[in-house]
Amino acid sequence: MTINCTYFERLPKNLVLLSFFTIITASCSNIEEELKELQARAEQGETPAQYFLGQMYYEGKKIPRSYREAMKWFAITAEKGDDKAQYKVGAMYYKGQGVQKDYKKALKWYKLSANQGNTNSQHMVASMYSSGLGVEVDFDEAVKWYQLLAKKGFEEDQYKLASLYYKADKPHQNYEKAMKWFKKAAEQNNVQAQFNIGNMFFKGMGVSKDPVQAHLWFHIAGVNGHRKALTFRGKVERKMSAAQYDQAIKLFRKR
Repeated sequence: MTINCTYFERLPKNLVLLSFFTIITASCSNIEEELKELQARAEQGETPAQYFLGQMYYEGKKIPRSYREAMKWFAITAEKGDDKAQYKVGAMYYKGQGVQKDYKKALKWYKLSANQGNTNSQHMVASMYSSGLGVEVDFDEAVKWYQLLAKKGFEEDQYKLASLYYKADKPHQNYEKAMKWFKKAAEQNNVQAQFNIGNMFFKGMGVSKDPVQAHLWFHIAGVNGHRKALTFRGKVERKMSAAQYDQAIKLFRKR
């Protein structure tokens, strides 16, 4: 194994990162010995050593990068049921790193990991069911996985769950549920969600038309950098009474 000693020379003097993330005092020659030991432990079947060695090959920071070697060690660990390694294997099939790109195999490993609670894998499973990568588009499965994450408070998944309901064709389209999850994402400062809420109040999608709420949310999105929202805010203003405008501004200032 060829060691990139320059990496270690950049670390604080006499401190280097060794196998199992242990910090000890050593020279670069000691590092080579430690990494040989790590390789030996991995080959003897020690799961932490196998995963860490895979990560080292994947990142290429301490040794030359090799996606093939990374996949080899991640796969060994994944077969033992490690959710992090299963995610890595899924990601490498998804991206075609060290193996031929294969969305079906990626989904297989993502699901194994997701079923153990790995949130990164859960997100990818939801995304693949939503977009039809490696599997037929399945609205219900996509909702199931996005909702699992959305309930945990993940803003991106709240937005994507809302978008599924917002953009879906009947019978899956549900503006009320879209509004619910857009609001949760908007409260976490998702600008597109803020704009979409304004648009739904502006057009009366799942709610009664409400120029005050439309102006409020377009204003919030605009202040947060959504340029189109400022244009729509202007359209709303031209149709508002002075009292409605004042109410919208007061609501904004209370936030």
